Amino acid sequence: MQDEIGVICRNVKRLLQETGECRWHHICREANEAAHVMAHAMSNWNETVIWFDSPPGFLFNQLQLDDVTALTD
Repeated sequence: MQDEIGVICRNVKRLLQETGECRWHHICREANEAAHVMAHAMSNWNETVIWFDSPPGFLFNQLQLDDVTALTD
C-alpha cells in the first residue's frame, strides 16, 4: 500500500510541475456521497472499468446532488 501511495504522490507532483497550477477544495463527507456510491458499485465488479468524458449512468444523479450540496454548504 505504501508503494502505491508513493506512486500517486510522485504523479501528482509531476502533474503540478507540468501545469503550474493547483487548486484544492475541501468537500465534506456529506457532500461527497458519489464517492461512496462509486466504491460500493465497484466492490461488486470483477473487471477493470474506465469511463471517459462522462460518468457512468448510475453515478450521474448523485454527482449532481453532491454538486448542489457542496455549493450550498
